[in-house]
Amino acid sequence: MPHHDHPSINKIPRGWRPLIAGLVGVGLVNLATAVRAIQLAPDYRALEITFPPWLQVALGLAWGGAFLWAAWRLWRLRNGSVRWVLVLVGVYGLVQIVWWRVFARADYALRRWPFAALGTVLLVALLAWYLRRPPVRALFRVQGSVMHRAASSADEAEGPPAEDLASTPGELDQEQ
Repeated sequence: MPHHDHPSINKIPRGWRPLIAGLVGVGLVNLATAVRAIQLAPDYRALEITFPPWLQVALGLAWGGAFLWAAWRLWRLRNGSVRWVLVLVGVYGLVQIVWWRVFARADYALRRWPFAALGTVLLVALLAWYLRRPPVRALFRVQGSVMHRAASSADEAEGPPAEDLASTPGELDQEQ
């Protein structure tokens, strides 16, 4: 993620790495859930589990891949990755709540969906607040400037002078 052409990209906002690690963790847990569902499919059938194991495998693989991809996009500072993460976490929470409502048999599982819904709303709100903070937004603006510079230098013999790019996120805010 740090870019050698621009020193301010090396200033990573607090909480950035744990956020990416959390996305990777959720992705890996979902992939592990898919593998576990494949291994336990015969037992699930024998126990007459209410959900089809193939659905758990498909969802585990899809969610695992989606979260790993989202983490990679955030790490690489790709355009739209913030919006993607917010939508992904919100939809993931909604699907989990629907899963519990459709397939749960135990009273405890049936009664925990309101807590899960509230937790999902709070998590998405916390993520939206964090991802819209000025240090995070500046990180994407600076990366966009460097990416623009790299694209324009490929088209032209030389790109804009390095002094045209702000060297700190604070300078970005002063210029605008």
